[in-house]
Amino acid sequence: MHRQAIMPEGDIFDFREITKDVWVKEVLLYSDIDVTFLNTLGFNEIFGGKDLFPTEACVELVKQINEETPGRVMTLGTIEPNQPGHMEKLERYFREVGMTGLKLYPWDATKTGGWWADDEKLAYPIWEKCIELGIKNIHIHKGLPATWTQVKYVHPSDMDGPIRDFPQLNFIVYHSGWPYVDELCGLNQGRPPNANLYTDLGATFAILMNTPMALCHDMGKLLRWIGADHICWGTDSPIWGAPQFLIDAFRKFTIPDELIGGYGYPEFTDEHKDLIFGKNMARLYDLDIDAIKAGHKNDKIEQGRRDLASM
Repeated sequence: MHRQAIMPEGDIFDFREITKDVWVKEVLLYSDIDVTFLNTLGFNEIFGGKDLFPTEACVELVKQINEETPGRVMTLGTIEPNQPGHMEKLERYFREVGMTGLKLYPWDATKTGGWWADDEKLAYPIWEKCIELGIKNIHIHKGLPATWTQVKYVHPSDMDGPIRDFPQLNFIVYHSGWPYVDELCGLNQGRPPNANLYTDLGATFAILMNTPMALCHDMGKLLRWIGADHICWGTDSPIWGAPQFLIDAFRKFTIPDELIGGYGYPEFTDEHKDLIFGKNMARLYDLDIDAIKAGHKNDKIEQGRRDLASM
């Protein structure tokens, strides 16, 4: 039987078994998630001239999911600044294809190897175009260097310029720049905190769960210098499987009193967790949380969750 795969075959990522139904079950049905993003991946230099998960395919797949479970999934399209025609793609993806937001990868598979967010000739025209198009939230991968990336392109130091020069845009630094959390937090040290600097915990929390003291320190630094009202939840699931175990662990997570007193970290409260779990991203995307919950009350996902709970 034919199954619609989330991504085609690839040499680096093999998501052939992650079909639409599997993704919906793991990310939505088997977790407490109300609304989530599905983002695209490019790197067509590696995959025979075709993006690993094209923006058009992502948007179409999300339309299918939202027909069954309205308002559950938003899309993050992508462009590659070192590829020709990237500005035209950005406009078409937003105006015609219908992507929700923008996710960028500062490393790529071109001969250059990547690009800088503070490159005034390459990146700044993108930020200007985003303002023109009404794209106010820029999701950008930082940290998590891998064998096919160059570390210099995933370091967060190049965010300083665009954060300063484009206050109309919110820059959401994915993965909290890990392992460069100190450098990310340094963008808010010795100056008033940047109101448009946000960070996401995707993959970072999952990786650090196995080293709890390192997790406490990195979360403490993020809370102190970035602020609970500028940290957004993320899991990078289904890479880790259904994300509920990460949600449960985050709900239980605390920072020990000795670290609060010894390092000046703030206490990690339930109010902070509420902000991180959804209120911050809802604010960035002008989402009405109460209206969303009411709209989902009897949809296919909620009905499925009740069926599972009654077993």
